[in-house]
Amino acid sequence: MSHTINSPRLANHFYRRIAGTVLLSAVAALILPNSGSGWFAAASADDISQLPAAPGAKFSANVDGKPFVATWVGTTYTTIKGQETLNVTGHIGTGIDSQFINCNIVEPKVGSYVLGGHAMGTSCSYHGGGDVFNGHFHFESGSIEITELDAGKTVSGTFSGSGKNMSGNKTLAVTDGHFTKIPLGQQSRVP
Repeated sequence: MSHTINSPRLANHFYRRIAGTVLLSAVAALILPNSGSGWFAAASADDISQLPAAPGAKFSANVDGKPFVATWVGTTYTTIKGQETLNVTGHIGTGIDSQFINCNIVEPKVGSYVLGGHAMGTSCSYHGGGDVFNGHFHFESGSIEITELDAGKTVSGTFSGSGKNMSGNKTLAVTDGHFTKIPLGQQSRVP
């Protein structure tokens, strides 16, 4: 599923790093309620149990040395300022205290993408639940690699990086990140 945002003012909101994914999530949930992006919002356990299972799908990483294994995943395609962006997210838990890793890839295709610096919108972030300023980390360095992009079906790849929380008082490292056979354009339970 793809959505085009032609308004420069609205598109700028998507690119601002004020609250990283949280801002993107809030705006997407408000302006695209039927787009499939509503999965960014705080979901309940009942909502998750009703998602279709995605056999073979996996999303995992090590977050500061601790395992992160998603229980539900989702992807969306959005066009912002004429550039197609693929969002791939893995979640643990539900509600405001859920954890998630979110990767946005501009003009997605099989290949490697640099995070941080002048990455032109390609980004990753980690949200550890609850407090946006202390629990949300935007990767300042790292990489994403798409290893498989099966048009209209699934995406697979790897990611790693590190960044500071929004308060700037803590650094987080995400290593050995993998997403495998994540269905495109939907949210799914990971069996």
